[in-house]
Amino acid sequence: MAKISGNEVRPGTMIEHQGRLWMAVKSQSDLALQAAAREQHEVELAARELAAAALALSTIAERARDGNESAERAVATTGEAVRAVASTVEGVARSRVLIRETEKRIKRLGERSQEVGLVVGDPALHAVVNARGFGAMAAEVFDKVKERFMAFGQV
Repeated sequence: MAKISGNEVRPGTMIEHQGRLWMAVKSQSDLALQAAAREQHEVELAARELAAAALALSTIAERARDGNESAERAVATTGEAVRAVASTVEGVARSRVLIRETEKRIKRLGERSQEVGLVVGDPALHAVVNARGFGAMAAEVFDKVKERFMAFGQV
């Protein structure tokens, strides 16, 4: 028999004791390996999820760039549209002024044609002046004056 720490130990008992220790260490080692395998699996899952998240962020960034470019084009197009509308409004305003001026000229021509009709005294001429405008009136006045001079020359 051997003595360990003042206790007598039989040789078979020591082997049994070492066997139990080895089994306990092996059991702990197996548990540690299982835990490490679970952790490795979790790390692999996390790595895949991070890769998917990075891809998603990359896609989002690309879409944001595309959206930004579209917004810039929209701003430019809107600016062009605003300038076109402003130009159209200015054109309409100029047209209104020209229309008013033309109305005044037409009114003056009408008044003059009435005066010429009264001076000439020809109702047909007066109707032609009103119907055809000042250019036609001038030609008619010239023709009537020519007819009267011809008639005067025959008398």
